[in-house]
Amino acid sequence: HEEEIFVKALFFDIDGTLLSEITKEIPQSALDALKKTAEKGNLTFINTGRTWSELPEELKKLPFSGFLCGCGTYLRRDGEILMHQTIPKKRCEEIPVILKECRIGMILEGTDNVYFSSEVSRFREVEQTRAYFAAVGIGLAETAETKGIIYDKFCIVTDAQSDIERMYREFEQEFDIMDRRGGVYEIVPHGCSKGTAVDYALKQFQLEKEDAYVFGDSSNDLTMFRCGAHTIALGKHILIAVLDTCPDIIQTVCPDTVFITVLPFMCTGCDRLIFVIYKYCFDSGRTKLNTKCCFVCNYRCFCFCCSHFYVPP
Repeated sequence: HEEEIFVKALFFDIDGTLLSEITKEIPQSALDALKKTAEKGNLTFINTGRTWSELPEELKKLPFSGFLCGCGTYLRRDGEILMHQTIPKKRCEEIPVILKECRIGMILEGTDNVYFSSEVSRFREVEQTRAYFAAVGIGLAETAETKGIIYDKFCIVTDAQSDIERMYREFEQEFDIMDRRGGVYEIVPHGCSKGTAVDYALKQFQLEKEDAYVFGDSSNDLTMFRCGAHTIALGKHILIAVLDTCPDIIQTVCPDTVFITVLPFMCTGCDRLIFVIYKYCFDSGRTKLNTKCCFVCNYRCFCFCCSHFYVPP
């Protein structure tokens, strides 16, 4: 009898999940794991807040089953664009004017380009991002003030001088405003999210929620976590390698001499199975729980392995 194959779909965030925030590269261990799970017949997807233009070229060349970009505003499979939602042209012209009046830094993210103000921003985060993309030839030809530019979503940076109340009044009726903390907000059209991207991909491949494994590390991954039956929440600066699609324990060795173990936890607030990561430092031999509690409802977690409750800081 031939062995029955159960196809699973794995959805990966990029920054802080696949792409190391330390090295800015995908570790070889993760590349090997992606290849291994694909050989088993499983599907792998990038599901990122980055727009298509912001993806590293080397990432686009990897054999993913699909790319879900811009927090669900753009879906691509085998070079074919399955869905693309942009902000209306007139609104694209109005948004930079409003943000300037509110004294807010801006990064306008499109499928073909990224747009910054022609003026130097007082926000370090904006200028660092401008320099990052300029180094690979992005964000140079046109600016936020250029007439006729089209983009899918935008990120803003604020401080005590910014008129955040007006920003909400101007945008909350047509956009979802995600507070990324530290004065940074990610803004996408209503109805678009990493979660809707997962739903769309599952329908395209005729898979169920139980077949979905989602990997992420930040607040814009919350909708994705709610759409997959299996959620893996990564701590900051963790490099992930998926060695199996139904893991009890996932292990890998990373370039920064950290041994990672992922243990299954049950959230005591919503009874949701999640995965929490431990870091074992070779230098000190100590262990540390490097995560927040359940991303879905912020309750403490219960460890299946040692039967203890944990309330992460």
